Amino acid sequence: MKNIMLKSKVAACLALCGLIGFSNVTFAATDYAATMPSIEGKKLMVGYWHNWDQGFSGDYAQGYPKKMNLKDTPKEFNVVMVSFMKSTNDNSMPTFTPYYGTEQSFRTEISELNQRGQAVLLSLGGADAHIELHAAKGDTQKFANEIIRLVETYGFDGLDIDLEQAAIKKADNETVIPAALKIVRKHYENQGKHFIISMAPEIPYLTEITPEYINYIKNLDGYYDFIAPQYYNQGAFGIGFEPEDTSDGVYWVNYRQDDDSKKYEFLYHFTKELIANPHGKAAVKIPANKLVIGLPSNNSAAATGFVKTPQDVYRVFKDLEKEGMPLRGVMTWSINWDEGENVSHQGFNGQFRKDYTDLIYGENAIVTPDEDTTAPSVPTHLHGEATASSIHLTWTASTDDNAAGVHHYEIYRNNVKISDAPSHEYTDVNLQENVEYHYTVKAVDAANNISAASDVLSIKTEKAPAHDAQAPTIPTQLVATQVAQNSVTLTWKASTDNVKVLGYEIFRNGKLAFNVKEIRVEDKNLQPDTTYHYQVSATDISGNKSGLSEMLSVTTKEKSDDNGGAHPAYKEGTHYQAGDIVTAADGNAYQCKPSPYTPWCSGVAWAYAPSTGSAWQQAWDKK
Repeated sequence: MKNIMLKSKVAACLALCGLIGFSNVTFAATDYAATMPSIEGKKLMVGYWHNWDQGFSGDYAQGYPKKMNLKDTPKEFNVVMVSFMKSTNDNSMPTFTPYYGTEQSFRTEISELNQRGQAVLLSLGGADAHIELHAAKGDTQKFANEIIRLVETYGFDGLDIDLEQAAIKKADNETVIPAALKIVRKHYENQGKHFIISMAPEIPYLTEITPEYINYIKNLDGYYDFIAPQYYNQGAFGIGFEPEDTSDGVYWVNYRQDDDSKKYEFLYHFTKELIANPHGKAAVKIPANKLVIGLPSNNSAAATGFVKTPQDVYRVFKDLEKEGMPLRGVMTWSINWDEGENVSHQGFNGQFRKDYTDLIYGENAIVTPDEDTTAPSVPTHLHGEATASSIHLTWTASTDDNAAGVHHYEIYRNNVKISDAPSHEYTDVNLQENVEYHYTVKAVDAANNISAASDVLSIKTEKAPAHDAQAPTIPTQLVATQVAQNSVTLTWKASTDNVKVLGYEIFRNGKLAFNVKEIRVEDKNLQPDTTYHYQVSATDISGNKSGLSEMLSVTTKEKSDDNGGAHPAYKEGTHYQAGDIVTAADGNAYQCKPSPYTPWCSGVAWAYAPSTGSAWQQAWDKK
């Protein structure tokens, strides 16, 4: 690709140190930058944003990428890549500084995007970036620390690896960068957040000829959220293979990136090669649900790769989904080019995002604020838990016709608005003891449509105990009731207190991992075949804490390929032969029974496996 305060330090410390009581830290109403929006289950429209004022671009077809503030990114881009994090000299640790404004003002802009549900990632590298990290110099932890510092300063939601040219294999980059990202992921998992990891390799580096990116993908297997290969800027690069049908005398087919007449064929075959590798051209497989196709916004944005007929892309998505390989989304270089002008000052007017909005959002396409006049649904099931000085509110999330969803909630106490909340929970603090309060909640969408108020919740704060210095009893009988490859469920015997036990702190490997009110917790996103050490402490209503329970050591199960079934687990993209029986994720066994015209079973998604016309049939008598 072409290169180009915290709101409260106390709040940041609370978030980092885990000293958060028994609910999430409540940030100022305008600071959504600490929320890390989820992209789980979403199709993605990814766009790169320029962290520089480029002005006129003399490259390619030339033109003027738009100078625009980050906050002005159209909301169709539900993942925004800030370009770039890089080294200032050959020996420096990569870092990031916004080219305009202050740290706080840039964080505020990220907060605005997060409020709309857009995730904002920091992209590492760029075309001319010199990134050089050395394990022997302790760069793994140093790099992890710098990423965390930038996240806490600006509110980034993840990191994108966009290394090119010599930087890909420079020094120990291939091992240091993935190892550092694993540290960062773990750091935010301990806070109940998901730090997004992505990559944007140039497509030649994913092939058997120049497998430059293979170690990044392998070293982050199980960690990366998506990979967005750059299907552009590679001239005549293409994919050549012997077709299955040679009856027309054609024994070699080559589909090229710069051949507009065969754009569908190039996109389809290269994408399928990355997913299933049927012709052995790819150096590594990328799961379809983690593969995002990267395309230039227009001819000014890249030398080659622009898709003149968007329906070619729609067709690729449709055909691969029929084959059980539904793609995750599209990416573009860049947002600034999509909103910019060509060399004659004719505007591109967001043509890329307009072309692919239906592909990503379908019937739930995002509408602009002036088009959206429908309010979200009313929040329901408003519930509260009180202490002597606080009330923690939760409610069932509202829904909204717009795909962007609900952006925030308004919290009312005694008919007076007291705050906004980014999600469906809020803690009201500094209340008087033994006083009844009345709460309602309203949902607000991006167009500022406001729902009706929820039912009123009347709840009374506790009466503070006088001179309570007695700690609860230490939790006992800590056991693991369920142990899986990636999770552990813990229970323990409840503590007692002279006044009231408020909740429990769960420590994993000596560090605070959870705050809960119940005597049960599920610890997720763990590593297979790994030993974890747990202890529990109780806290009472006055803030007194018990000692730690006895330590429980639990080893997660080894990674297995059999899904607990009597047959090997189905693996996406594998060509199975007639008669092969595999175990699906639903626990059922399926047998490959292909037609005479297709003597093998492709990687059909299990949702389609038992359906009419599928080569997979449920093996009722063989399970």
